[in-house]
Amino acid sequence: MMFLLLLILCLLLAALIMLLLVALSVPIAKTIYLFRLVAQDPIGIAHANASATATFGAWGYCISTLQASTQFSGECSKAKLGYTFDSTVVNVLKANSIANSLSRTSTFALVLHPIACGFTFVAYLIAIYTYIQRRHVSRIAVKPPSRLLPVLLFTATFLATIVSLTAFAIDAGVIGVLRKTVYNDSDGLVTLTWGNGVWMTLGAAITLVFCLGCQWKRFGCCGRRD
Repeated sequence: MMFLLLLILCLLLAALIMLLLVALSVPIAKTIYLFRLVAQDPIGIAHANASATATFGAWGYCISTLQASTQFSGECSKAKLGYTFDSTVVNVLKANSIANSLSRTSTFALVLHPIACGFTFVAYLIAIYTYIQRRHVSRIAVKPPSRLLPVLLFTATFLATIVSLTAFAIDAGVIGVLRKTVYNDSDGLVTLTWGNGVWMTLGAAITLVFCLGCQWKRFGCCGRRD
């Protein structure tokens, strides 16, 4: 049954990597983001190919402006929970109608990503210790391992799963509502697209659910003795 322990370790590591990348998304890791806003002809620039793009992550956003074939240097917000927009960003993205909504609703949803990552990290550490202990017990004749570690492992994994699923549900709900609001209020000049961070959160949650099933099979509901 050591194979199941190794599988649990691999699943937790995979979920941890995905959640860590999302927790360190824009503006820290600029290739990982929750959603993207694209505004055509921002602030009334006369050039037909002018556009502005803003990517939003767990700790802020980055914005870049394109005019014709020339790319202007973009800027990123300071890394902190919640979105705070200055007048320049609002004007460039024509996002007056959603700026307040994002600022009010984003903080609770965003804080769930690092929390889920933290629970998964704790579960991974417990899994490593459990694997080392069980492997040691299988080699020498000592008393059976304690039931406490499997219970702690299952609890930490369960909490990580619940928080991950909640984070995905809130992200999906907020982005779905904002997508329609942005398009309607801007007459189609501003569009919103889903980011890879949302799907990574979902992937981590599914991985954790599968990991819970493996733990149940390996240890039973109360930490079955080997």
